[in-house]
Amino acid sequence: MKFLLFLASLLLVVDSVMVVVNGKPDPSSKANQNPNATSWEKCVKYCSEEVTCLLAYDNEGKCEWFQHENITKVKQTTVLEEEKVAFKVNNFSTSSCPSGLNPPTFDNQDAHGVLLIPGEYDNPNRVNYTIKYTAGTWEFSYFEQNACPTDFFVLLQRENIQWCMSTEITPDRPFTSFSYDAAVTTCDNQNGSVLTGATNAAEMEKIKTMQSNLLSWGAVPQESFALRLDGKRTTACQATPRTASCMTDEVRKGVHED
Repeated sequence: MKFLLFLASLLLVVDSVMVVVNGKPDPSSKANQNPNATSWEKCVKYCSEEVTCLLAYDNEGKCEWFQHENITKVKQTTVLEEEKVAFKVNNFSTSSCPSGLNPPTFDNQDAHGVLLIPGEYDNPNRVNYTIKYTAGTWEFSYFEQNACPTDFFVLLQRENIQWCMSTEITPDRPFTSFSYDAAVTTCDNQNGSVLTGATNAAEMEKIKTMQSNLLSWGAVPQESFALRLDGKRTTACQATPRTASCMTDEVRKGVHED
């Protein structure tokens, strides 16, 4: 049996911001309520942190928030009507604030957002949405897909990049192993994926969960077998393998070096 870890489906992590404007959701919208958000500021903060929320609404002092499947339109209002909404949108610029009419669609330029909604087997649902402004109304459109290609992948967060990690298992007899070059080639054949390993203890736990799922799904033989992971030291640790930083538990956990 051969076993590989590989990464695919590179996803750029985009920060989101809340943009507060005068408006009210279309009457056909279905709201959730958060009675613990006792001020508008707390309501906006709650929506910014709730992964399924894309709009908050101050409904006569009550905090209402909306999931993507429950809202399609927001009507623009005036300051005198004292109704406010907060849109969650992508923030691609950290150097300056945008300006223009009809935010978050500044000067009628489409606004965009992304939600990563937790799903089964650590493969979240990725909801990309666009907000268009026409004649006093903002309208949402949505495109949904799994963040990773299949449920045989799990989503990893590494710095400001999200990766989908999976395994390659072949039931060879007798049990064999990959050479490094063969491993790189095999990963590349999986839609241009790259060879990887566990970079910390949390990722090692995800690997263990993946293998448990594969066993339960019958993707690997229901028999006793041993799984041995080889690793390669970083360039720095090849030169000084016995330093404290190179001997930490996170470096060594789940990785064996010949």
